[in-house]
Amino acid sequence: MKPQRQKSKIEGIFPLNFLQQALLFHSLHEKHDQGFLQVECVLQGKLDPEIFRRCWLEIVKRHESLRTSVHWKDIEKPVQVVHSDFDSAFSFFDWSRYSSSKQERKLTLLREEKSAKNFDLSTAPKINVNLVKLGVDSHVLLWDCHHIFADGWSAAIILKDLLAFYEVKLVNDGPMDQRIPPSRKDYLNFVKNQDFGEAELFWKEYLNGFEKPALVAADRGDVSHRPGEFRSRLVSLSTGLSRELRDFAKSNRVTLSTLTHGMWAVILSRFLESRDIAFGTIVSGRSIGLPNADILTGMYMNVLPVRVKTESDQDFSGWLKILQQSLAEIRTYEYVELDRILAWNRLPAGNLMFDSLIVFENIPVESIAGGGLSVEEFSSDVTTTYPLTLAVRPGSQIEFYIKYDSNFVSPENVVWWSKNLEFLAETIIAGGQPGLKELLSFIPHPVVTDQPRLNASLSQGNDFVGPANETEIELASIWEEFFEGPVSATSNFFDIGGSSLTAVRMFDKISSRFGRNIPVTVLLESPTIRELARIIGNGKEKESSSSLVPLRQSGSKPPIFCMHSGGAHILYYKAMSDYLDPEQPVYGIQPVGLDGSKLPQKTVPEMAAHYLNEIRKVQPSGPYIFVGYCFSNSVCVEMALQLQRMGENNSRIIIIDSHPMFLPHNRDLLPTFWEKIRSYKHLVRRRDWNEIFQRSRYRFTTAAEKVKNRILPAPVLNLAEKTLREGKKPDLREIQHLLGKAYDDYVWESFDVPLTLILAGDPDTHPWTRVVIDQWESLAKRDVECHFVPGSHMTLFDEPAVKGLAARLQKCLDSELQEDAA
Repeated sequence: MKPQRQKSKIEGIFPLNFLQQALLFHSLHEKHDQGFLQVECVLQGKLDPEIFRRCWLEIVKRHESLRTSVHWKDIEKPVQVVHSDFDSAFSFFDWSRYSSSKQERKLTLLREEKSAKNFDLSTAPKINVNLVKLGVDSHVLLWDCHHIFADGWSAAIILKDLLAFYEVKLVNDGPMDQRIPPSRKDYLNFVKNQDFGEAELFWKEYLNGFEKPALVAADRGDVSHRPGEFRSRLVSLSTGLSRELRDFAKSNRVTLSTLTHGMWAVILSRFLESRDIAFGTIVSGRSIGLPNADILTGMYMNVLPVRVKTESDQDFSGWLKILQQSLAEIRTYEYVELDRILAWNRLPAGNLMFDSLIVFENIPVESIAGGGLSVEEFSSDVTTTYPLTLAVRPGSQIEFYIKYDSNFVSPENVVWWSKNLEFLAETIIAGGQPGLKELLSFIPHPVVTDQPRLNASLSQGNDFVGPANETEIELASIWEEFFEGPVSATSNFFDIGGSSLTAVRMFDKISSRFGRNIPVTVLLESPTIRELARIIGNGKEKESSSSLVPLRQSGSKPPIFCMHSGGAHILYYKAMSDYLDPEQPVYGIQPVGLDGSKLPQKTVPEMAAHYLNEIRKVQPSGPYIFVGYCFSNSVCVEMALQLQRMGENNSRIIIIDSHPMFLPHNRDLLPTFWEKIRSYKHLVRRRDWNEIFQRSRYRFTTAAEKVKNRILPAPVLNLAEKTLREGKKPDLREIQHLLGKAYDDYVWESFDVPLTLILAGDPDTHPWTRVVIDQWESLAKRDVECHFVPGSHMTLFDEPAVKGLAARLQKCLDSELQEDAA
């Protein structure tokens, strides 16, 4: 039943739109392709398979979306290609002689055979049709396709045309007298001629002042980024309740779509405890002025942001009318793609504004009939990459189909959502005119709340590697925008929470910044900053041992340079830098060798000299501000001393809750046994069990490391050098041992630069604090400025203490700046 394949002719080559690019990226990366669709329906009535097959061939000729393939390999940007010639992928099976149970088993096997793993996006045609005869008047129509080529409206258009063709062919096999659908080229030309200036003004005004992203997904601390694990839950309203909801909508002159959007907004507002929220809505992309746009097939749907305010004192029906007007206004500009809308509003690059989506399935598939056939039992899964999606199916029984990614949304909260959708429906039709605020108060708060996604960069662990050349620095600055924090040069894009939508937007910026088109698909084989830099630079980039990691490069104030800890990383400074003044540049200083290519400097003076050279690349002259914590305070002091020896007495040291004497040279200044006991007594009185646990764990770990170092068969340095000689990379543990040895060997000297201490607690509640101050005063030749903030040594850089720490640090910096100006 397949004609001979001829040499393919190409009708057109077109770019992918924003959602198509995201779907392609998702398809190539994820284990389970959410874009793969199996559309299925039952055709009731007598059917001639051969005539039906010929009708299918006519449909493929009529709709170019069925003759389209996607190509991405060895080209700068992926494209879709429309072919003139094609193979008809039509199969007919007669299973009418089998029992119903055997028919179902064979259908299941057929569905599995026509699965995503056997689906090739780069080969046309894309929709493979299978017609299965179950009985004299019953056939199952099953086709597998991909969301890149067809949206839900396409399925309805194709089925309607298919039965219309069948009706004509069945009677006289004559030509069809139908409207001609626009081509992809027609659509792109139409969009090109639209007034994007007017659209930009609308979307800027619509989203003006929106600050709090309405996120419902939780980035669980114990779950790294994994392929989406989607689950679903179905809520079916009774026939009576469904009828009353329609009556309510009709009597209040709003559509059922508006009503369900309003219900979703109310529940989302209650869930987030916010009165200004946003979520996504699916639009067809066909409500435009292009002639015959309503019969376009292909991927033309769009995701638009819906912003809703729920602080109104109006009754619910009045508020719904305002929402309906707003929904109508945004559909005027539904041809504008989501990435452009977000860019116009200058939202942070990694902020997609929402991660919940509502789909109102108003596609009248089951009302399609022709040639004695009618469409029944239509089904197609919801395609989504969003963590939480609500599909509303307005049948005789209204259904709420919730699809969610279980990596991010808890099953407990999905139960909460589903119960409250039904509860809200019952409350709305209970009688009277409920107020909006009254409805909100009726909904119970969820027991388990999914919090906004955590900063992905903070979950990278201690293996942080900074950029090593100009290309990596440039790429790192772009990644920082999307992940809202520093990203290691060797971190995998997918492991730190990168999504397909993020990738498409990020690569647009990368291509613009480097002045060349770089396909997003290169992330599949080169998912790190370092690997991307090699591709962009064609391997010609000169690598260096950069220790400078920008946490925030812009700002009018003098920069601060935050030294790494004994653990070798600087990630704990990220949250602090976020709370500092936006005009405050912040740089982290990390040791060399974190990429395993070499070893860090062997002594603190060598480290200090190297770090000063790095610092002067961004700040050629002082005054310099060094921030130290834990072991790094020795590096801060050494850098100040080296500047003094060069005749530059223009640095300042800020130490955060650390004392200088971990060293055998100054054992007399270390806290005594009884001072430690008094400190623990105060913690017990205050019931500060967390601090007690953290201190005890730290002391046990430190003691264990000392024992381990003593029983090592050779010095740590020799082990690390041996690792390098063998062509292997030293691991982080070896680098940490080397840093520890450098700190232990450091000989402290007095210094004559301003010193500020920011300490956790105060001398009254933490007797040890007085010991720390005494130690620093024994080294500093000037008065030591002391400040106290809530928290403990182990929790200062965590929420909520980090906010107070950042506020105090900024006050210290601004005070010094005012003194310099005076």
